[in-house]
Amino acid sequence: AARSRRAPARRLALPRLAARRRARGPLIVESLCDRRPGFMAPRALSPNPAEAIRPLAGGHKSPRPSAIGQVDRLRDKIEVVGAGNGGMEEMAGWMSDKEVMWAILRFEFGAGAFQRSKVLFLHFNGESVPMVKRGQANALTNDAMLFVKGGQGKDNFHACIECKQVQEITAEQIMVRVAQYFVVDSLEGGGDTASMVRQYHEQLHREHVEAEARAQEEIQRQKEERQKRLVEKQIARQSRRKSRQSNRKSIMSQIRASEGAHRFRLLFQDGKSGLKDLATGGIWNWILFGPDAKALPLISGGSGSVEEMQAEAMGHEDEIMFGVVRLSFGQGRLKRTKFAFVHIIGSKVPVMKRGKLNAQRTPMESELRRFLNCQITFYDMSVEDLDVDEVIGRVRRCCVVDDEVLDGMDCGENPFSKAAFEAALKEEQEQAEAKVAAMMEELASERAGDDDEGSEAFEEDASEEDAEEEPNDPDMPPNCHLDVFDILHKVRNERACNWALFRPKGMGLAPQRGGSQRKGC
Repeated sequence: AARSRRAPARRLALPRLAARRRARGPLIVESLCDRRPGFMAPRALSPNPAEAIRPLAGGHKSPRPSAIGQVDRLRDKIEVVGAGNGGMEEMAGWMSDKEVMWAILRFEFGAGAFQRSKVLFLHFNGESVPMVKRGQANALTNDAMLFVKGGQGKDNFHACIECKQVQEITAEQIMVRVAQYFVVDSLEGGGDTASMVRQYHEQLHREHVEAEARAQEEIQRQKEERQKRLVEKQIARQSRRKSRQSNRKSIMSQIRASEGAHRFRLLFQDGKSGLKDLATGGIWNWILFGPDAKALPLISGGSGSVEEMQAEAMGHEDEIMFGVVRLSFGQGRLKRTKFAFVHIIGSKVPVMKRGKLNAQRTPMESELRRFLNCQITFYDMSVEDLDVDEVIGRVRRCCVVDDEVLDGMDCGENPFSKAAFEAALKEEQEQAEAKVAAMMEELASERAGDDDEGSEAFEEDASEEDAEEEPNDPDMPPNCHLDVFDILHKVRNERACNWALFRPKGMGLAPQRGGSQRKGC
């Protein structure tokens, strides 16, 4: 009676259990593929070459964000050694018995519609690795399998094998071990080991020729791009030179057409250039800025000293102005030069604006002192107070020690007198005229030598381009600088590489070398 009551419930539970097992089946098969060497999932792992290359028509398909996250998590554990198209012989040259490494190898068997791609996962467990480090590295094997799948877990392998010595990595020995896992469809048979080895060498030769063709195309493309960059640089340089010369020609024409010291105001278009010229004893001897310590907005500048500065300030009575004036006295051995910081308040500045902008006095003074040292300061001056006699009187009061020293010398009148100031100003203006004339001659010589300079600049650009090109380092594996996604794309999709090598990161194992132990055998 009890069995009869339980029977209907059991009959109802069986269909649900079967459905649950069917839903769970593919996951179990995929996990077995990861753990059991040589186990293949029931889905097609050897696509038709045309289907495999089909994604290339749309470019390199970006991996999923989840795959990127998986790979980023493993980057601290596993690193890319390199990838190439020279087959396992080339790959073995970057391996050592003192390392634990992982690799994927791609094989092409069959021809035409029967051509199939086979991917082998190779676990290289170097026999000379210390036991503790070998255990630590081998613990990363499952992570390495996920790493070389691009973190997505959908690109399985047709076989997984383990090798312990570099000398075991030969085409004959590998084919003997994987022949039982690889099913080769071909009208010519080709399922035996010798045929598989022959087809593998044919694949290497074919891919080597294709790689050489791609390399030549890449060299030609880089050469064309390099030539294009050189031409663009030359055009840009000529454009800048013409623009600069046009501006200078316009400025010089205006200076030549004007008269008086005020015509030199057009020489500099930005405040810092004019300030540097003033500090180094150049053409300008005064300069005015707006109240902004960072931008230093230029109001004007010139070589007419205090009187010209006052005349310019009268046209900006509605502004707060900061500036520097270079005051020179005397000539020859007795010539003395002082720099004065000037803070001018226009009479038409509103009260609220005046209080706000006057707060810029300290930052402006600090910024200007980066270019020169101001021995004298004029704070809170009106435009009317900026008078030659007032300025010279302030200089005399600030330089009393210098006066006492010079009074003991047989030098005639006081060195900080108005006459000494006017004599020094006249000398500075004569020097400014000579400098402008030299600039005129320089501009004419620049226009005459444009062609020679352009050809020399073109040759300099070409030499710089040659220096920037990084030569291939024979001591480094090919494609060692690429990301894991690019490596996998080259192996599985582009078919530009037929091997890729990976190793544990930061375990202190032997570094890769340019020659293998097998080469010395």
